[in-house]
Amino acid sequence: MKYAYFAGGCFWCIQPCFEQIDGVSSVTCGYSGGDEISPRYEDVKAQKTGHRETVKIEYDESKTSFSSLLDVFFDNVDISDGDGQFIDRGRSYTLAVYYTGADEKKEAEAAVAALGCRGTVAVEAFRAFYPAEEYHQDYYKKEPEKFVCELDLSGRIKRKMRKNMQKVYDFLKSAGTYFLATDDEGQPRVRPFGTVNIFDGKLYIQTGKKKDVSKQLHKNPKAEICAFKDGRWLRLACELVEDERVEAKKSMLDAYPDLRGMYDENDGNTEVFYCKNATAVFSSFTDAPETVEF
Repeated sequence: MKYAYFAGGCFWCIQPCFEQIDGVSSVTCGYSGGDEISPRYEDVKAQKTGHRETVKIEYDESKTSFSSLLDVFFDNVDISDGDGQFIDRGRSYTLAVYYTGADEKKEAEAAVAALGCRGTVAVEAFRAFYPAEEYHQDYYKKEPEKFVCELDLSGRIKRKMRKNMQKVYDFLKSAGTYFLATDDEGQPRVRPFGTVNIFDGKLYIQTGKKKDVSKQLHKNPKAEICAFKDGRWLRLACELVEDERVEAKKSMLDAYPDLRGMYDENDGNTEVFYCKNATAVFSSFTDAPETVEF
């Protein structure tokens, strides 16, 4: 077994991100980066010890890798914030990767350089790890309701949802054409689509009220979208909800000016729908599926 150490802000929030990975056998909350031996939570939080809240990850390198753990780390933190993470402020909540060897150092530094976050994510040699008090371990399992509230108040959930939505948007946009499946009184209907837009924090598609797809979505908003690009495919299941605001329609048509020959935000026909309760799965023949929600 191998160990990896990451400081990602509040350890309550970052611990479950790693525990769900195949090959990870345990994740322990604790403290690293400071000089004081066996620090207490109250002192770390008060910025008295120089430590950061850190997670220690025990993993089987035949099933996962340090590089994969790095990806998970960066996917769940805000690399633009060098003074803490979300509502938690101070050095103890800043970001760091603690390497235990030359290979880890090289990978961490390369990732930080590629992401352009040298000033906000520290790459430091591992010195010591001190497990946090027992009540901090597996907090998300012990206090699930409080944990969700903590995530929500911190802004982590909203950021994660925005990031997931952007990933789906980027894939659909780059694919150019995708396929939308709807229900027509028990009969599946599939047709090619090409419009996708982000407006007011939501992912939208566009059609016309005169089309059958509009009628089907109003009867049953559940739909699936599928797209393929460069050996990868996306399947998106969601509810498509109409947004009658002129601003939403205008934003879509501004993103696709060629459509203005057929549509106008004030024509009574243009219609936009946004994705609600969306689950997207990215797949390929070579990599494990990746599921995101927004």
